Amino acid sequence: MRAERNKDPFTTRFRRRVHFVTALFGLAAVLLVSRAAQLQLVESEFLERQGDARHLREVRVAAHRGVITDRNGELLAVSTPVDSIWAN
Repeated sequence: MRAERNKDPFTTRFRRRVHFVTALFGLAAVLLVSRAAQLQLVESEFLERQGDARHLREVRVAAHRGVITDRNGELLAVSTPVDSIWAN
């Protein structure tokens, strides 16, 4: 019975193609998982430093404003220097 199945060349070629495509997908999965493991385990410190260098910065902004008074010269608001944090 097995010999009868293999007589059809279309079936044989189809099975070979299925095995080939399955092997390619398996190889791609192994490569992706190994690259992800390498990035997470081996190069993590380097990548953290690179990320910090690109995103953590300290910028001084001189935003001192003048005094706000009412029409009688009474102080309504005074600008005081404070630290601020912003995110993009």
